[in-house]
Amino acid sequence: MKRLQLFLINSFLCFCVLSSSAQRFQVNAGPVYGHYTDSTTLFWMRVHTTQPPQRNKKEKQALDTYINQFFVDQYGLELNYIDQCKHLDNNQLLIKGQVKWEREIKKDIQFLVGSCALQMPMIPFFWNTKRENIYLRMLEKDKDFMIWMGDNVYYLLGQWKKNYQMNKVNIRARKDKKLSKLLANTQHYATWDDHDYGPNNSDRLYPGKFRSLEIFKNYWPNPSFGTKETPGVFFSFTRSDASFFVLDTRFYAEKGVQMIGKSQMDWLKKELINSTSNFKFIVSGTQILGVTDQEDFEDYGSEKEELLSFLSDNKISGIVFLSGDRHYAELLCNERPNDYPLYEFTCSPLTSPYNPGYPRVLANRVEGTFHIGQNFGRVRLEGADTDRICILELYDFYGALLWSKEIPLKMLKYSF
Repeated sequence: MKRLQLFLINSFLCFCVLSSSAQRFQVNAGPVYGHYTDSTTLFWMRVHTTQPPQRNKKEKQALDTYINQFFVDQYGLELNYIDQCKHLDNNQLLIKGQVKWEREIKKDIQFLVGSCALQMPMIPFFWNTKRENIYLRMLEKDKDFMIWMGDNVYYLLGQWKKNYQMNKVNIRARKDKKLSKLLANTQHYATWDDHDYGPNNSDRLYPGKFRSLEIFKNYWPNPSFGTKETPGVFFSFTRSDASFFVLDTRFYAEKGVQMIGKSQMDWLKKELINSTSNFKFIVSGTQILGVTDQEDFEDYGSEKEELLSFLSDNKISGIVFLSGDRHYAELLCNERPNDYPLYEFTCSPLTSPYNPGYPRVLANRVEGTFHIGQNFGRVRLEGADTDRICILELYDFYGALLWSKEIPLKMLKYSF
């Protein structure tokens, strides 16, 4: 009888301990999967704790154990490490780390692109709540990852002035039921544009840019952010025979002077020179090849000419530009004497309204590619050896294919 009593008491105590541990932490946003290798992937999530986080070893071990159990139970993955744990108000923790992820390395890849994702304002009469259904259509498409090309959230009415407001905007997006399914379905990479950087058309003179940088870094599991010497959100990564050079077009921008700045330009040139990939995608929140009465690379001094001349002088093959911002979609093509043509695939918006004041006729627009309305893009790289091909696809709100453009690798080289 005594042994039975001891057993019941011990069982009760164990139950209390386990219940207390289970209640201490709870994942309520995420995960979002980011940069990956063949064996690991970075992740982001938000954890709610019913007790104020203790800055001690036991609390960290409890958190590690809980997060690991979450991945094992939900996704069959194993925690590798927690790299960052930031404390927000109301006992909210932002977690960034790495989990073990066995992933097949493929030669043929496909990825989604999109930009301009305005969250639904609390004014239902002025907003179609079904706009977020586009994320469900994106979820249905085959993909290896996605690149967000800026305005991934929108800071409105001075929200960019306060940390808690910026966190609130980002968390609200991460808790969207439709978007969260997409974020947990594949890997994601992101750069920013003005509305997830600061006020409209904000540039390097914006005084809150370091606050914005810190917030952005907290929410996106990119492989890196700028360099040790040059802060920003620019980075590069490689998939199969494609390299991606993702630019920061806000932190150093100044109208009439520069868009990416000397240090970032030097970084980009070095990366391009050293790349041996067949395809080289330059990703920008601001349109590169467009010449309009709206904001584009043409507005920023001589940097555009510097970059295009560098590509020609150094015979950099395989270049394709990807961009957002416009609130419409199109494919641009710059024909160049004695050079291969330069293409730019612009995709926008995901959920934001279109702007009817934007120009509808450009001399370098490929006929039949203009679309004004919700959209997203997909890029496919297929074929063997010299017969590799880049396929650009634009989809509408319903996930229907609007147009497709095939660009053979041999047409992006100087030897064709």
